[in-house]
Amino acid sequence: MAVGKASLPAPPPIPRELAGLLDRERVDDPTQEPRLASNVDDPAGHDQEATARANRMLEAWLETEWRPWAMGAQPALQARRLYEELYDLRLRLQREEALTELVWGHGVLGWQVGGERVLHPLVTSRMLVRFDPDSGEIAVVPEGEGQLNLEIEILQGLNITGFDLLVDQRQRFRAAPVDPWGPEIRSLYERLLHPLGLDTRLVLSSAHAEVWELG
Repeated sequence: MAVGKASLPAPPPIPRELAGLLDRERVDDPTQEPRLASNVDDPAGHDQEATARANRMLEAWLETEWRPWAMGAQPALQARRLYEELYDLRLRLQREEALTELVWGHGVLGWQVGGERVLHPLVTSRMLVRFDPDSGEIAVVPEGEGQLNLEIEILQGLNITGFDLLVDQRQRFRAAPVDPWGPEIRSLYERLLHPLGLDTRLVLSSAHAEVWELG
């Protein structure tokens, strides 16, 4: 995964008729819809017709210009936030190198334990956060070959009768790891699914990640 420095598109200019009437002068935050200042939107002591006219002008501007801009700016805003999070994560990993590692989880197993919903990946990849000083791009990449793990310890103590079969699968996985980014990972999930009981099922989430439901 790689994220570059995304720029927000320029917001639409404030109409001359609305200048000085909004609750803030800046309208470049697509998550906060502009509105009239409280001293303008309160009819008490003001010309109600002028207030209604200002509201109509604001709504027309929002509908035709600001809201379309805000919708188009959302992807860039999300990319900027992800960029900031990854940059902070990179600094943290540098500070806590001896204590912290970054892993990417694949094949998320979900089940109920003691009335609590538990989610845990069964395949993990150790990852690195790299920064390209020339382009400013931040990328999350696998640390290297042999950095894959089949995480079955989380299932210990759940009275799974086929746990020994999962141990065998882990040994096979260590000897011949399966690329979690490739299509062959689906067959591994299906092999791991069988020892988990009759009520388990394998589904594909909207984010294209495998999710197991353990009954």
